[in-house]
Amino acid sequence: MGFYRTFNAIIYGDVMNWEQIQGQWKDLKGQARVVWAKLTDDDLENIAGKKDQLVGKLQEHYGDNKDKAEKAVDEFSKKLKLKH
Repeated sequence: MGFYRTFNAIIYGDVMNWEQIQGQWKDLKGQARVVWAKLTDDDLENIAGKKDQLVGKLQEHYGDNKDKAEKAVDEFSKKLKLKH
């Protein structure tokens, strides 16, 4: 991430970090379900916004290796917007 992207993320909050995702997971899990339809309601409830849990479930349901699952999760988080 370049300096200006980092600066904008800090100043404008345009990229969510995982603490923010955990705090807003109830609102965000529907977006995760749209991206990863194989995740069950129980999966999403148990993930509770934890990145490592989401990565593990993607590996389990989609057969992805850890790197691929982490990359998918990182892309997902970059597309999320904070609620103000």
